Amino acid sequence: MGEHHKDAHHHEHDEHDEDDEHDAEGSVNTSSNGSMNTTNNSNDRRTGKGNSGNGISRPPVNPQSSQPQTPSGTASMDVVIAIDGTSASGKSTNAKRVARELGYIYVDTGAMYRSLAWHALQQGVDPHDAKAVAALCRKWKTSLRCADHQVILRVHSYYPEKEIRTAAVSAAVPHVAAVPAVRRWMKNKQRECAKFGNLVMEGRDIGTHVFPETPFKFYLDASLKERSQRRAAEGVQENLAARDQRDSERAVAPLMIALGATVINNSRMTAEETSARILSEVKRKLAEAAGRPPR
Repeated sequence: MGEHHKDAHHHEHDEHDEDDEHDAEGSVNTSSNGSMNTTNNSNDRRTGKGNSGNGISRPPVNPQSSQPQTPSGTASMDVVIAIDGTSASGKSTNAKRVARELGYIYVDTGAMYRSLAWHALQQGVDPHDAKAVAALCRKWKTSLRCADHQVILRVHSYYPEKEIRTAAVSAAVPHVAAVPAVRRWMKNKQRECAKFGNLVMEGRDIGTHVFPETPFKFYLDASLKERSQRRAAEGVQENLAARDQRDSERAVAPLMIALGATVINNSRMTAEETSARILSEVKRKLAEAAGRPPR
């Protein structure tokens, strides 16, 4: 992604953040009417029991995430659509489709974690050394930029678009992402993305940890067999069962189904069908908020 690209507002947003060296919980909250406000936000976590359906092992529901609330006054509202789920469940594909259909800004939070993992490898920091990774996260210089309807995280004024997709980074990112200080830093940074406008944000803890107050929450999943086949079709060999376990058992912001989230098992669904289901639900809630029948 070149430096000259423009975002949805026809000019490029590029802001260097002077507070990157702090792990404070100050962030942007969505109020009951959907407007963004700066406040302190902490989301206590509890461990729930897993459940299964249709042969798919699901992580527990997070009892602390907010109940869906219909926002009022959508005309001036900044919407955040949270799409969480397991690896290879189609989060990225469907988040991009939904963002494109609605004209919203797409945010790939996984790319942010990959950028830190790449930076750690570049700096010779062992991804397994939690203290060293946390120290690196406090020191690295980053900036958010919105270009071509997508938010990117630049590292020292550079976006490692291709570098973060290597096998080495893929192997390192689960360990980096499990560090509590990293997840706190990422939460703050991801909440800052609201300054760019309406968002479709995909990840593993968006509806439970990053934007628990949004009424637009979705959780995608598919059978382990189907997800493994999808990865193989991409030429990627990954132990998804092990990844699921690591994601669900980490101490901070584990993979969980947000309370009130729409759960979509897309094992036998196409991307078109999955995104259509998400769009239908989003448009229904927006129409209800505006007091008009859904289209």
